[in-house]
Amino acid sequence: GRYDPSLTFSENVDLTEPIVSRFDILCVVRDTVDPVQDEMLARFVVGSHIKHHPSSKEGGVALEEMVLPNSSDVPPIPQELLRKYIIYAKERVHPKLNQMDQDKVARIYSDLRKESM
Repeated sequence: GRYDPSLTFSENVDLTEPIVSRFDILCVVRDTVDPVQDEMLARFVVGSHIKHHPSSKEGGVALEEMVLPNSSDVPPIPQELLRKYIIYAKERVHPKLNQMDQDKVARIYSDLRKESM
C-alpha cells in the first residue's frame, strides 16, 4: 500500500490496537521514488551481479541457448521435479547479460518505480 503522511500511523496501518500494543517500537520507513537514484541503483545491482557471476566456461549454459516452451499448453510441474530443476540450474546454468541487457534492465526498473508513484 501507500503511506499517507497526512494520516496517523493507526489510520495508515490496518492493525488493531491490541496487536499494535505488542510492539516496543513502531517505525515508518518510506520509500521515495527518484528516477535518477533508481536507475543508478539498478545499474549498480546489475553490474554487481555480472561482476560476481561465475564464468559460463565452467560447464554452464548460455541464456541464448535456453529454449522455453509456450506456457499456455504446459501442465504444472510436480514439486519434486521442480526441486530437481532448480538444483540443476543452480549448478549448471550461468546466463550472462551483455551491455545492452544491463541498460534495458536498469531502464525497466526505473520505469516501474516511476509508475508506482
